[in-house]
Amino acid sequence: MRKIAYVSFVCIFSLIVTHLSAQQPVVTIPDSTYDQLKSSNQLNPAVHYSIINTNSGGHHHLTAPMVPKASNCACYTPHDASWTLAMPPNDDGSTVNLPIPFTFCLYGNNYNSLWINNNGNVTFDIAYGVYSAVGFPSASYVMVAPFWADVDTRGIGEVWYKMTPTAVYVNWEGVGYYDSYTDKINTFSLIITDGNDPVIGVGNNVAFCYQDMQWTTGDASNGVNGFGGVPATVGCNKGDAVAFVQFGRFDSPGTAYFGPYATNNGVSWLDNQSFVFNACNSTNISPVLANGVSLCDTITGCALDTLIDTLNFLSPEAGQITTLSAISGSPDFSVLSITNGNTASIVYRIVATTPGTISFTITATDDGIPVQSVNYTFTVEVTPNSTPDPILIGDTVVCPGVFPVLQVSNDIYDSYSWSNGSTLVSTTALVPGTYLVEATLNGCPKWDSIVVVAVPGPVVTVPDTLSCLGLGVNYNAISPDNIVQYNWSFTGGAPGTSTNSTELVTYAAPGTYPVSLTVTNEFGCTTTVNLNHTVLQSTNADFGVYPICISRFTFDPLPGTADSLWVIDWYMGNGTSFLNTDTSYFNYIFPEPGLYNVSMVVDNGLGCNDSIVHQVQVVDTISIQMPNVLKHTSTAGNQKVDLEVFKPGFNLCVEYTYTIYDRWGVKVYEAYNDPYNPDMLCNDCFAGKTDAGADLSPGVYYYIFKGNYNVQDHGYITIFD
Repeated sequence: MRKIAYVSFVCIFSLIVTHLSAQQPVVTIPDSTYDQLKSSNQLNPAVHYSIINTNSGGHHHLTAPMVPKASNCACYTPHDASWTLAMPPNDDGSTVNLPIPFTFCLYGNNYNSLWINNNGNVTFDIAYGVYSAVGFPSASYVMVAPFWADVDTRGIGEVWYKMTPTAVYVNWEGVGYYDSYTDKINTFSLIITDGNDPVIGVGNNVAFCYQDMQWTTGDASNGVNGFGGVPATVGCNKGDAVAFVQFGRFDSPGTAYFGPYATNNGVSWLDNQSFVFNACNSTNISPVLANGVSLCDTITGCALDTLIDTLNFLSPEAGQITTLSAISGSPDFSVLSITNGNTASIVYRIVATTPGTISFTITATDDGIPVQSVNYTFTVEVTPNSTPDPILIGDTVVCPGVFPVLQVSNDIYDSYSWSNGSTLVSTTALVPGTYLVEATLNGCPKWDSIVVVAVPGPVVTVPDTLSCLGLGVNYNAISPDNIVQYNWSFTGGAPGTSTNSTELVTYAAPGTYPVSLTVTNEFGCTTTVNLNHTVLQSTNADFGVYPICISRFTFDPLPGTADSLWVIDWYMGNGTSFLNTDTSYFNYIFPEPGLYNVSMVVDNGLGCNDSIVHQVQVVDTISIQMPNVLKHTSTAGNQKVDLEVFKPGFNLCVEYTYTIYDRWGVKVYEAYNDPYNPDMLCNDCFAGKTDAGADLSPGVYYYIFKGNYNVQDHGYITIFD
């Protein structure tokens, strides 16, 4: 059912007696000159300016879009082809005096012509370009003002009018404010009648009708961005400083309303309002119903609906009290509360139990002289609610990144209203939660809701991303979720696909291969893991062992063991190790005789490795042969110890010391051999000389040779001339 909200306001007629009979002098000037004087604040307030419009046909002007009626009860009517443009784009302009085809009564005075003023009012004594409104009552203006403020249509908006034999319509459609601003617009209208036109109700002759109201004040009235400064005025004024009605003055955004005399009312309080009243009575005006609800023939609703609504009535005269009463013949109607006062209100409730018609009458009575009373009768037509329930379908358990579409499966309705703001038959659930749809058919709504629950997606890890050629790769999907489906893809592997949770895959050649796994959990959520698996070239570890002498060996990695990026760990079998070496050969001297298991481990640092062990035999005894004759004068024989003769079988790789003594036991020569830096050229071998290099005398000398590996020898050497 359509719910109608009503907001109270106060109409006040003042009894202050003041009268200004003198007319203002009239000065006619071009609009460009007027605008220059206005922008520089040089206009004379004691002068009435008649503005000559010089706007050319090339003027660029924005027209605001037409705004439809807020509801069936609103009195605003957009213009059509039967209307007339009142004025070209202007600021502070007016029409010529327009005859009207009936007599309009304003506080007992009858008028047959009027001026439409750009600044939101019509007048009956003269055209007015006054842009800064004054409060009512005033002795200066015979005026009906639905919204008196500094309207400027040079940037946006238009003023239209239409006349019938019994009514005049004036629309200010999407108008901007001074100085040519277009960022905010107001749309409102005035209807005046002969009092017998049913368009606003027989007995009424004035209606103020509002659409969207967005601004209050122009710059020349000290406004800033359309607000503040001199407030706009809404009301009627007889021009005798006595009779008037003022619905309010407005200088602020928002919907706050503080009464007819407050100057800081919010302009949006006027949105979609309608004020309908009789401005002819010069003694006492009947209470006025706000929002123009009396213009509605009926209020419609559906069976089983409940309507709780408020009606507000205004006492036009200051200080008057309006008293309300209600009567209905239907048990479905009840009054919840009544508040009597200058602004009176009634809160009523209708519980539409069965189809049919419910009528009720509200009587509003003031305490003026004479007492005025008015009856408002309302009819509620309750139609059977035969609308079927909407049926919502769509995924209710959704996975991360999935936005389900919720849809009314039985698409038979006139309109839809979703809790997320959508008005289509379907909507997308962007977040988890409850989604409610109201589906309306023939004005009767039904509802359905659906709860969308988000579930987490599966989490999966695949541990193997690196392997060596020739070794099978065990792919294992590990997940805390209840996985119901696995889909593997192994590019370049065997097998190429799998639906198992684990799979052993082999690769025929080194390289990098894409691997993809998609898993699905029990809720239907999927997760895909993509990775690159690297297969590394494997190695066959091997090395050669080459003896140099009794304890010194060369260890040489054989070709094919590894490339230059691999590293080798050597373990010599005696607790000595050489780690992280490259692939070049090296020498090692074992400090003791024995049988050693020498192992080589080859590793690329990424998990590929191989190893091999070779045994190395280091003997524990050796024998030597030393010369027993030296001759100083020999040039080819045994002048000095010959290298190959002196060290057969061990090539000086033994740590040894040999000493020469003369026949009296005096040491005349001694030499030491370091196996790690051996005297391979025998520069320090005994050649018949002392340690200082002097020749020894001919004779017999005694030598002692001692070294490791049980090397021991002694004997005699005879030196000849």
